Amino acid sequence: MAFHIPHIALGDKLWLLHAAAFVYYITVSVIFLTTDLYITIPHIYADYDFTGILLRYLLTVYIFFNMVANHVLCTITDTTYRNREDPDPVPRAWGHCMTCQVHTPPRTWHCSICHNCVLRRDHHCFFTASCVGHHNQRSVNGVYTSIVAMTDSIQKIATRPGNIGQKAQVVLQILKDL
Repeated sequence: MAFHIPHIALGDKLWLLHAAAFVYYITVSVIFLTTDLYITIPHIYADYDFTGILLRYLLTVYIFFNMVANHVLCTITDTTYRNREDPDPVPRAWGHCMTCQVHTPPRTWHCSICHNCVLRRDHHCFFTASCVGHHNQRSVNGVYTSIVAMTDSIQKIATRPGNIGQKAQVVLQILKDL
């Protein structure tokens, strides 16, 4: 598996969208972390002993860093099918990308945003400025799982009756509006 830093040319009109998406992702991630650390855990687990609360704090920080690490890994993983050697002879099931002028294995698609062929291309992700494909799909699933884990604790506190539940509902509404 090869790693690369995604290339976004300054002349590319999408570089601003990619940068805004990255800033949005980091902002929402930090909001999730601070909401969990300063609102959710102290109020849901107030009756627990010190060890139980400490473990929940450590779990929240672990989930946050797991989310960020998977995001970075997804960003630097090369998903392109560029500069690969064609087998000799080329199998019948393989296609030919007219844009890249290379033979491509089955389930390889050309991304009009990246201008590359991607094996098992799922979609172009603006948060990572790269395509989600065969080589980084695991990292994307890790990001999604971490986001679900972070938002699950906010949902728990939003369903609680009382003042803190109303505050959590306001936080959830703000996150939905972002």
